[in-house]
Amino acid sequence: KQKKIFVKLFRDLDYNFAHLKAFSTYTEDMLETYDFSELEYEDYAAMYKNIMEELTLTTPSLLFSAVSLIMLAYTNRFLSYAQVVRTLKGDYDLHPTRITAAQIDNLRKRLSLIRTMQILGIVSLLLSVLCMFLIYIGFQTSAVGVFAISLLCLICSLGISIGEIVISVRALDLHLSEMERQKAKKTSSDDPLYS
Repeated sequence: KQKKIFVKLFRDLDYNFAHLKAFSTYTEDMLETYDFSELEYEDYAAMYKNIMEELTLTTPSLLFSAVSLIMLAYTNRFLSYAQVVRTLKGDYDLHPTRITAAQIDNLRKRLSLIRTMQILGIVSLLLSVLCMFLIYIGFQTSAVGVFAISLLCLICSLGISIGEIVISVRALDLHLSEMERQKAKKTSSDDPLYS
C-alpha cells in the first residue's frame, strides 16, 4: 500500500517538476525555497523506477494456467490431425486424387506449425519458471528480461496459431469446392435440359 501511495505522489511530483523545468527562467536554486534539490528528485525517480520494474512471484505464475490451456488445445488439435492423416492415407492408397494429395500437403504444413506452436508454448512455460526462480534468489533485473522473452514466445505461439487456423480454413475450402463440383455435376446430369 505504501508503494502505491509513493507511485501516485511521485507521478504528481514528476508532472509538476516537468512543468517547472519547462520555463526558460528555471534554475536549480529555485528549488531551495521549497527545501528540495535535483538530487532528491533523482533519488525519488530511481525508487519509482525500481517499484515499477518490480515483479512478484505471482506475475509469471499467471502464465501457467494460460499456457496449460493453450497446450491442451494444441495437443487436441495435433491428435485430431493425426487421425485425419491416417484416414487420408487410407483414402489416398485406395483412390488417389488431386484433392486428397492437396489435403495431405495442407496437413503436413499444419502439423509443422502445431509442432512450432507447442515448442514455443513449452519454452514460454519454462522461462516463466526460470523467472520465478530468479525472483526468488533476488535477481530482479534478470527476471524481468526472462519474463519478457517468455511473453514473446507466447505471443509468437499464438501468432502461429492464427496462421494455422487460416490454413485449416483452406483445407475446408478444398472439401467444399469438391462437394460443390460434384453437386453441380450431379445436377447437370439429372436436369433434363442438360441431357
